[in-house]
Amino acid sequence: MLSSDGTAQGDPVAMPVYAIGITPLLELIKPHATETDVSMKHVAFAYDLRGGGDLITLRRWWDNNVLYGPKLGYNPKATKSWLVIKSHTEVCAREVFEGTDIDITTKGRKYSGSESGSGNLNTLRSKYSIDRATSCLRCVCERVKHNYIRTLPNIKQHLLQLDALVDQASIPVITDGHICTADEQLLLSLPTKKGGLAIPIFSATADSSFPNPEQPQNS
Repeated sequence: MLSSDGTAQGDPVAMPVYAIGITPLLELIKPHATETDVSMKHVAFAYDLRGGGDLITLRRWWDNNVLYGPKLGYNPKATKSWLVIKSHTEVCAREVFEGTDIDITTKGRKYSGSESGSGNLNTLRSKYSIDRATSCLRCVCERVKHNYIRTLPNIKQHLLQLDALVDQASIPVITDGHICTADEQLLLSLPTKKGGLAIPIFSATADSSFPNPEQPQNS
């Protein structure tokens, strides 16, 4: 079976077939440690390969990719590859990888959802991820309050599930794993100017937020 045939999406044998195909390649391209070489580590995820080690060993690893990869159905592309290095090794890295067309950076790169390289980049990415998660949580809270609580009657029991998720998954992130008591949850639900964090208890506001048809409405 040619490697180009592959398996259907969702096929339970997809991962074993992938392992059968990628394992020989990983064994062929990895330079073995000798008296002059430093052992390296590498990993494969889908069509991406990632390796770590000293520059000379990485160059031999890349050359092996180019040599053996196409024979096993894997075609490495230098223009889509990055070498992430420390700033003091940049000159040496450019000499070692001269003629490969591999992009070289000292600022780090994103790989498989995480960061490699620069600590500053990791910090910025982490801040971005946290800010984005906070924004999403805020959006969910506003949607629940304005689109559901104020428009749908008798949803208090359903909101208990959302409150439980906030109490067990969200709040422990900022309390170092501590599960808050009912009184502590009430404290956290207060606005910041009163010493809380404005974390809503949705079920507690459901009845009061939904308009009562028996009460006169302001016009």
